[in-house]
Amino acid sequence: MSLPEIERHRIDKFIFELMVQKAPAFVMDGILLSSSTRGNKVNIIVSRPLIDDPSRRSEHNVALFEFNPESKKWSLYFYDRKLKRHLYPNGDDRSLDKLIAEIIKDPTGIFWG
Repeated sequence: MSLPEIERHRIDKFIFELMVQKAPAFVMDGILLSSSTRGNKVNIIVSRPLIDDPSRRSEHNVALFEFNPESKKWSLYFYDRKLKRHLYPNGDDRSLDKLIAEIIKDPTGIFWG
């Protein structure tokens, strides 16, 4: 099942707002934030220049949102250092706004380090 258009728009708005909020740090470090959608899953990706060769970039998964069409709720996942995804504590079946706020706050340092 594909993601409803309104939910996709909410994710795009989140990415834009996060870029504006973190713009000074992101611009100074050449960081780009993007997303990719597959079915009902949206992956948040950060891209930054390589230290030893700034003309090349590395990409890392930051978070994964998964939409449940039956409950109309979202789940939030984080990635470990081996790029394996794990359900974020209290990250299941919640509103997208609450999960986005959790990524922005990042109380555990799991998303932004």
